Amino acid sequence: MQRKGKLLKIFSLPEVLAFLKEHKEEDIHGLALQFGTKLSFPLPPVLEWIDCLQRAKKKLPLHAKAMCYFTRRSLEQASSEATADYKANRIAGTKLLNLSGGLGIDDWAFAQQGMLVISLDPDEALNELVMANQALMDVKGIERRNEKAEAFITELGAEHFDWIYADPDRREEGKRRVGLDDCAPAIKSIWPEIQKHSNQQLIKLSPLYPLEQLEKELLGLERIEVVALNGEVKEVLAYAKSGAQNEMVPRMAVEISGNVSYSGVPSPARSELLQDEGYFYEIHPSLSKSNLGGTYAREFGLKSLIPNGIYLVDDRPHPDFFGRGFEVIAKGVYSRRSFQQYLKEQKIIKANLASRYFKLSPEELKKIHKISDGGEVYFFFYTAANGLLNFVHGKKLAYNS
Repeated sequence: MQRKGKLLKIFSLPEVLAFLKEHKEEDIHGLALQFGTKLSFPLPPVLEWIDCLQRAKKKLPLHAKAMCYFTRRSLEQASSEATADYKANRIAGTKLLNLSGGLGIDDWAFAQQGMLVISLDPDEALNELVMANQALMDVKGIERRNEKAEAFITELGAEHFDWIYADPDRREEGKRRVGLDDCAPAIKSIWPEIQKHSNQQLIKLSPLYPLEQLEKELLGLERIEVVALNGEVKEVLAYAKSGAQNEMVPRMAVEISGNVSYSGVPSPARSELLQDEGYFYEIHPSLSKSNLGGTYAREFGLKSLIPNGIYLVDDRPHPDFFGRGFEVIAKGVYSRRSFQQYLKEQKIIKANLASRYFKLSPEELKKIHKISDGGEVYFFFYTAANGLLNFVHGKKLAYNS
């Protein structure tokens, strides 16, 4: 990949734009074989741009439509337009400092809400692309600076912001990092300065980040939100306030695509045995990550089959359940022989499998029992409160999407 200011120059060449217009929907590997070194411009960065535009159609549809400039790494790290819009609508103020500008999608969303955004990133070549994208998107109110967050925040003087936001870079040499001290900028080390220069703070974290650790590390933490899009957890958001102390940090699980959320404080779920309950439920991934399964089960009167409340049962349907619901077709104690016999009797060769607190993964189960993936049959495997391995055969309820 060409760096040091050369990317924008390459992307702006008339012959590159003509090539892009003609081949933007094609497979980049085929283009590489077809054109190789025959062109008057460097092909690899242009192929990367084409690949990113194709990938961005779902994640960043407005930016892709405007033919914005991307690199793979910046695109992968960036918020989606949907999650960026969600964050921008969760805060209010006039002036925001972004310590980790990246591809600038969050800046774009914050500016759309009328905020003045100062955005920092030490990558000069990326900053050129981002500022060009701002022109393509006709967005105002963003000041992009080629600076490192640590140096900027410690030399800030008396300047103050309504919000300071950070989405720390969590990759180095191909390895994913999740800790506050393992990212760039190192949020924990500059946290006192961050709180000194802002009223409130918002930190975007990896979905892998342990929330209990976050509650211990981040002074002034007010709430945690686990944000999912189309059933997949995308972001963990930590909201903090300067000078605040909150011993009981509430959490919220959010599914953006369905505009569904649930708030509470985590509490353990007591495992119970499945009896004659006719309905089986699997909580939404955002509820699971928030560790709110036990709290949710108690509030709505459902019985938990495993300690974290991911698998729940009841004797009645719950059309508004936050997750997936199934009618129980059959249940039983799992053994390799008995389950294989059940599959034979039911003539099942294709199914969707999930397991929790179970000695075998879904992949291992499929291999052992020669089951292909998919179809309308669902099996859930877990270790019951009495220590026995159990399975549930379920039929997805009609109100599930």
